Amino acid sequence: INDFQQLLIGGIIGPSAPAVLWYHIPFVPEYLSHKMREFLIRTFEGFDGVIVSTKRDLEGMLRAGIKGRVKQVYPFIDPQEYRKVSGQEVVKVREKYGIKGDEKIVTVVARMDPMKSQDLAIQAMKYVNGAKLLLVGNGSFTSGALGTGKANVWAKKLQALAEQINVKDKVVFTGYVPDEELYAIYEASDVIVLPSNIEGFGLTVCEGWVYGKPAIVSSGAGISELIIDGGNGFVFKRGDYQDLADKLNTVLKDPDKYSLGKETLRKCSVDSSYDYLKEVFIDVMKDYGKI
Repeated sequence: INDFQQLLIGGIIGPSAPAVLWYHIPFVPEYLSHKMREFLIRTFEGFDGVIVSTKRDLEGMLRAGIKGRVKQVYPFIDPQEYRKVSGQEVVKVREKYGIKGDEKIVTVVARMDPMKSQDLAIQAMKYVNGAKLLLVGNGSFTSGALGTGKANVWAKKLQALAEQINVKDKVVFTGYVPDEELYAIYEASDVIVLPSNIEGFGLTVCEGWVYGKPAIVSSGAGISELIIDGGNGFVFKRGDYQDLADKLNTVLKDPDKYSLGKETLRKCSVDSSYDYLKEVFIDVMKDYGKI
């Protein structure tokens, strides 16, 4: 089971059956009040095992004094599910979103939510020439899909920001796109950006790596642990749009130079993660005498 909505289930199930929680939300004790930190640790200890997504979160739980079985497993995708994209499809994407001539494409794939910090990417574009920013995504169940609620409010704020700082012509809001078009956007992109100030992980970076694209991610994103500066992308200081702009200008000079993400992707593939997950569940089942 996954995430904070399920936190109390471990204690409810008790000894009647083994229960493992995959906690994907960032766990940094220093960001939490004492009361919240103690509450989370006690609820984690109600489970037979806890899986966290990054070393950052594992170290955070250890610093907070958790007792019990905790393992770190990177979230994963199945690269085989992402099909190859033709050159014709790339041309179609460029035409649809008004990408002219040799303009580069900077892409952020995320729901419309202040937590995703798309505003940093927009501000960075003021210092990046010869490129357009594609903001891909709309809402979610929590942020209000279909042009309603928080997602719509945030999108309007972003549009106003782009106009205010005179980069409106550099920013494209695609809204929701189906998977087939998303694959073509990844293929057409020159760099994938994950600007969130804090992020559990960031699988969109892995999706970009499927297509050999470099990534520039915030230091607050879990996947920053897998970024090799100058190899598969760069990490920028979270909240610092000028640093993001500097990294973008570096990458956009020669995107192919930073295309080692396909090698890193192995750590986030379903085949790699299967072995780690199997290990967790075998240990838990042994405790219950099921193995």
